[in-house]
Amino acid sequence: MSINNEEITAYLKNSKSLVLATVNEAGEPDIRTLGGYGVSGLEIYFATAKESSKAKQLKERNDVAVLFQHENQVIPDFVNITLYGKAVLTGGEEFNTGKQLILNRRPQLSAGIDNLNIYRVKAERIKVLDFKASNPAERVHTITI
Repeated sequence: MSINNEEITAYLKNSKSLVLATVNEAGEPDIRTLGGYGVSGLEIYFATAKESSKAKQLKERNDVAVLFQHENQVIPDFVNITLYGKAVLTGGEEFNTGKQLILNRRPQLSAGIDNLNIYRVKAERIKVLDFKASNPAERVHTITI
């Protein structure tokens, strides 16, 4: 199995939502689904309330996993992609870049987006699960960036 960065980016952009995994104060994983995100190459921008549990967790430990999985897939063609990296709070021009990418996907967020935190996740490692590979040993492919 071989997948290139353009195919990965297209898959991320065509997802309706993502699942964000963070680490809570007890060191346990915490996951949630987000729709307010944008994609630029292998970078993900997402928005969250400044006082959310996500924001508090990311301030303490910014390691994240971000899962993308299209809806209504059947097993023979099932694919998902997970990006691993660090969520970095944006500011200035980077905030504006993230804001525009998010609003391109979710224009309904425009009313309050200036009062949210926007984070950027640059992929350090990518895991692709692709059931289209006939050999089960070839279904998981990991790319280190």
